[in-house]
Formats: sequence, C-alpha cells, structure tokens
Amino acid sequence: MPRRRARRLVLPLVFAVVALSGCGREVSGDPTAAAGFRPGEATGSARPTPPGTGGTQGGTQGGPQGSRAPAPKNVDGVDPCALLQPADLGAVGGARGEPRRGEPVPDGCFRLLAGGAADDSAAVGFFKPLDQVKAEQPGGRDFVTEGYPTWFRCKVDSGYQTCTAAVAVRPDRTLLTALSKRDTPVDTVRDALNALTVVALHRLPSA
Repeated sequence: MPRRRARRLVLPLVFAVVALSGCGREVSGDPTAAAGFRPGEATGSARPTPPGTGGTQGGTQGGPQGSRAPAPKNVDGVDPCALLQPADLGAVGGARGEPRRGEPVPDGCFRLLAGGAADDSAAVGFFKPLDQVKAEQPGGRDFVTEGYPTWFRCKVDSGYQTCTAAVAVRPDRTLLTALSKRDTPVDTVRDALNALTVVALHRLPSA
C-alpha cells in the first residue's frame, strides 16, 4: 500500500535499525556542484557547502573552523507541518492529500507528492542530536547549511532515490528533511532536497 511503502522508504534513512528489502545501494562521492554543495557554484540562493571551504556563497557560509557559529534555532512548540507548506513542494510535484503528523519521526510531518510515482514523498521534522544521527546513519557526508553542520545521505531502493539531511540547529536537536522520488537521478533529488531544507531552516525562529 502507498502508506506502507512510503514509510519503508523514508524510515531506513532515519532509523538505521530498519532493514531495507531488495538490494539497496549506497550512493558515494560528493554531491554535485549543480546541487550547490561545492564552493564556487553559487547561483544566488542559499546552499550548503562542505565544511572548511571558506567564503560565503548565496547566503551560505562555509567558513573555516573557529568561525562564528550561527545562533541556535528554537524548535519548542514549532509545528513541523508549517515548515514545508504545499506551495513549497511545487517543484517536486506538489502535495497530495493531507499531511501525516508523527511520521517518519515522532516530531515529524510527512506528505505524499503528486505528479510522480505513488509513493513519492517529502518529510520534515525534528530529530536526535547530530552525533547520534551520524552514528546511526553511516555512509553520509558532512556539509554546512547556512552555517549549521549538516549530515547528508542518499540511498536508492526498489527504484526510489531517497535523500535525507539532518541540520544541527541546536546542540540537542536536528532539523530533519527527507525526499524520496522514484526513477529520479540522485543529483535531482539532492538539489530539490537542498532547496526544501533551506526553506524549512528559514522558517525556524531563533532561540
């Protein structure tokens, strides 16, 4: 069923203990420059950069260690479903149906997407501290989103390319975003997830 498949595709990247059926394949290597994850590729929008690359590009700081850290974000009392609204999902097909709260994490908001495969989906929410996320999701990469440390990971299973980003918006919590699209190149999913992550991050108030 669509709901069961959608949960199965998103949850493995959030909970490492959930096994993927089929033959999942880790995607290695650096995210593409088109997705804005490399220095010198700014296009005017805020985009993550690898840590320690220096410079400010399109509102994203990738300064060396010791540079000023951004202010922590306030997540207390924030409705995760307000962080990504239907209009924000237009570039990935648009929202389909009502949002599902408490998925794929307790403080999460899950939406099925229109215009594609039945289980194409997007999610946003608040998750564990960054160190825990990295320990439970091996195979990801470190990046910086608007100055905030970010753990980024992609995996493909049964034709669905799923990427997640965990942004350390405060010491004990991460902003989690996820996007799953069937028969879609990883570069495209990464680029779209990056844009959604920045939108959600900008909607969080400062602590």
